[in-house]
Amino acid sequence: MKKKTRFVFMPKLIVTLILIMAGIMISYEMRVFKDNKDNISDCDIVLIKTKNINDKDFESIKKTLKKVSETREKKYKVIDVNDYKKSVTRTLNVALESKASLIIVPDNSFDCEIHDIQNSYINVYFMILNGFPHDKENKDFTIDTNVCPLNYNYSEAGFLAGYYSILSGYKKISYVVSENDFASMHYYYGFIQGANYYALQNNIKNVTIDAYYTKDGNLKFDLFSDNELIIADSESTYTELNKKYKNTDFIICDDVNNISEEKNIIANTTINYNTPLYNYINDEILGIIKGGEITTIGIKENSVNLKTYDNKNSEDPTEEINKIIEEIKSNDIIVISDTSIPCDELELNTIIVNEINL
Repeated sequence: MKKKTRFVFMPKLIVTLILIMAGIMISYEMRVFKDNKDNISDCDIVLIKTKNINDKDFESIKKTLKKVSETREKKYKVIDVNDYKKSVTRTLNVALESKASLIIVPDNSFDCEIHDIQNSYINVYFMILNGFPHDKENKDFTIDTNVCPLNYNYSEAGFLAGYYSILSGYKKISYVVSENDFASMHYYYGFIQGANYYALQNNIKNVTIDAYYTKDGNLKFDLFSDNELIIADSESTYTELNKKYKNTDFIICDDVNNISEEKNIIANTTINYNTPLYNYINDEILGIIKGGEITTIGIKENSVNLKTYDNKNSEDPTEEINKIIEEIKSNDIIVISDTSIPCDELELNTIIVNEINL
């Protein structure tokens, strides 16, 4: 009988212990969550560190906020989405409860959530870098006056990269495009225009660009084996593709942390966050910020550029690239950035573009 009684009550004991442990874990999580909220209270600006932001770019943004803090006596705090189990909703709630008047998101990973709440927090400005509010179905793109999308002109940056690729003698190029990524799509459109422009101006024939459209970061596919140059839309894409194609040269549509260690990267995009972002935040502080529409900044504002490291030609490409930059600034070259226009309507009459949907 004793054994039977012990056997009957053992499950109850286990259930009780499980409930106690669950209670402790929930209490701990709530305490950590509360502590994080307390840490960012009484600040004027909140900068959210998203899971995909490049470390170098993020440090540049923080440097700008530090300058704002010193010159305008504004307090800023940084919160990391990783501290909230990578939950966009929870991270945004913490930022809102800080009572900050400006919340900065450095990429497009919060676009849908900001779209849904923008009308409920009219006293808070939301600044989105390289993104804009939209619903999950991509049907509603309403931007309220308290939302300020600041988008860098990746089409112009891509134009420089495309121009430089053909200038460097490459004719077989593979381009990995993230179909649902704002910067990647715009960079691609600029790239094929820049490649076509150089080929047309210099009577270059037989240039082929194979564009691989991917979704959700899928890189489990093989590129054509005869490519001489691969365009990767981010440093993480490069890292993954470089495992297979170490003997192929790369251009990265992103800034790179340890470029000196990567011998097969011939160029990468550089983004100047400091001056334009400082001016934009300063306008918000002065109450003259213009929300409700997308602001695009690019070569004219000295905000995007191309950094080169190697060239198949013996000549330094700097003078040639600077010439193109000046022609874009003076509107002698117009780079189309409307990605709703099909590629076959861009008048790419010198190069061949093959688009592959994966």
